[in-house]
Amino acid sequence: MYDPPMIPATVSDITLGTDAGSQPDLSPAASSIWIQNLQERLRKLEERTSFTEAVVRQRSAKLLFAGSVSGFLGFFFALLIGVIKERTTGQRDLNGHTFNSTRGYFPSTVSEMVHDPAQPAGKVFFAFCFIGAIFIFFSWYPTQLRNAYIGDDTIACCGLSWITIRQFIPATGMMLLSIITVVPAQQASITDEFCVGLHLLGACMLFVGYFISEAQCIGWGCFKSCMQHKVHESESALRQRAFCLTLIVFFYTIFIVVQVALSVKQLFINKENDDKWGTL
Repeated sequence: MYDPPMIPATVSDITLGTDAGSQPDLSPAASSIWIQNLQERLRKLEERTSFTEAVVRQRSAKLLFAGSVSGFLGFFFALLIGVIKERTTGQRDLNGHTFNSTRGYFPSTVSEMVHDPAQPAGKVFFAFCFIGAIFIFFSWYPTQLRNAYIGDDTIACCGLSWITIRQFIPATGMMLLSIITVVPAQQASITDEFCVGLHLLGACMLFVGYFISEAQCIGWGCFKSCMQHKVHESESALRQRAFCLTLIVFFYTIFIVVQVALSVKQLFINKENDDKWGTL
């Protein structure tokens, strides 16, 4: 490391190399020396600026990576705990009776699986997802990483730029998703519907907000025609990111189809094996 250069008192001190209040030395030799000193100071300033920029970008990338891993672990452990619970104690209801289908109740969504923050799945999901959201939010990666920054002049709506939306919408949605849990539809009261609505809003902010922001950033699909910026990314990396967005659309479509198909129970479940919600 090096000490920052002292800033001269006036502009004439920079060009002529004198202290404030003294007569400048106008000789060519003195001027040449101070021009060299000025160039050296500018070089050191440029080095320090580049170093600071590199440190900030590296910190942003590390926070983004840690937050992404933490969010993934939140969903993964919630699913793992749900599977273990179904295979061990899930075949019986609260009265101790075995379900007609001999299969345990398995929630249709992760949100329903982690709805109780007092249960292991709820605790793990909240911890990992909330930590991940904090890391991602404070990484400020839409403004710090060159493969995500597209400039403030690219406006989305209401005077907000796309990088502003990418910074505040997905991470905030992830916080809402982890803090405000849902209540199963069979148990939900009128007031519980507020929590369900806010939870769904958080999910939409996280998933849809990120998807649209990333699609606009790399010019995926319909966003390609209105793309007016250039992303600092290699062609192979852009193809990989576009492929990931395509996978998101593919698997979400499968999710919707399966949810609709499972709602028609007669296609998959015999009447004698149809488990129903009972009373204690």
